[in-house]
Amino acid sequence: MATAHSCTSHENVLGTSLELKVVDLDPAAATAAETAALAEIDRLSKVLSAWDSTSEFSRWTRTHNQAVEVSPELFQVLSLYDRLRMLAGGNDISNSVSSATRPPGRYTLKWDGKDNKEKQVKAGKYTVCIEAAREHGTYQILRQEMEFTGTPKQVQLPGNTEIESASLDYRKIIR
Repeated sequence: MATAHSCTSHENVLGTSLELKVVDLDPAAATAAETAALAEIDRLSKVLSAWDSTSEFSRWTRTHNQAVEVSPELFQVLSLYDRLRMLAGGNDISNSVSSATRPPGRYTLKWDGKDNKEKQVKAGKYTVCIEAAREHGTYQILRQEMEFTGTPKQVQLPGNTEIESASLDYRKIIR
């Protein structure tokens, strides 16, 4: 029996493009699996989306200092965030240093060592992540652990398919 392969592209799924590949011996089962996957993504988007003002998460963020019942899915995500925040030494990590799509080129990012509340982060080991994702290309990530202790340090990272090269330069900036 031949295996059925289904590869479909969908736009604006969680705010991005989705290429969904389904493999099954039965074409009807493959179609049912794709339909179920898209329905589950849509269901979770209504719970977790930060972009949709009507999502459960967006509604929850508009409440302050009041008890609000949340779904099991949102509770799980918020619990994981609390755990990650604890691992980050109590620092608010909800907004990473990121930006929208940029054209190819050379970019410089300066970080002042402060968290989202403008407080200096604790000295210690941190992981710097540089991501590149193309809509119809590859997803690549460079990760480099760095120790921020006040001692200047430079690290050259090897490139990959999307990122030709990257360097990290940790030093004190005199103003």
